[in-house]
Amino acid sequence: MRLLLIIAFVTMAAPICAQESFTSIGPQEATTEVKLYPNPAYGESVKIVSSANQPKGFTAYDVFGKPVLREKIRNNTLYIASLKPGIYVLQIELDEGTVNRKLIVK
Repeated sequence: MRLLLIIAFVTMAAPICAQESFTSIGPQEATTEVKLYPNPAYGESVKIVSSANQPKGFTAYDVFGKPVLREKIRNNTLYIASLKPGIYVLQIELDEGTVNRKLIVK
């Protein structure tokens, strides 16, 4: 009897969960192609390649969402020497909006 109740509950709840939608809150996501290399990063800097315009700056966030580094981009280079080894999300500022990329620092 318990198994039947659990199965009935799961089958009724599944369609409700599948219909949820999520809305992004924050700056407009740019459609520009942006690549970082090397990734994972081993040195003091990372090169950035953009298909459209010159990136302006970036903010690095740790895994808890805390901003840990905010810098301007110079000569398509992100200077990351102050970042400890770990995983970061980079929010790269462009003229048309922002692009988020994951960066692994070793």
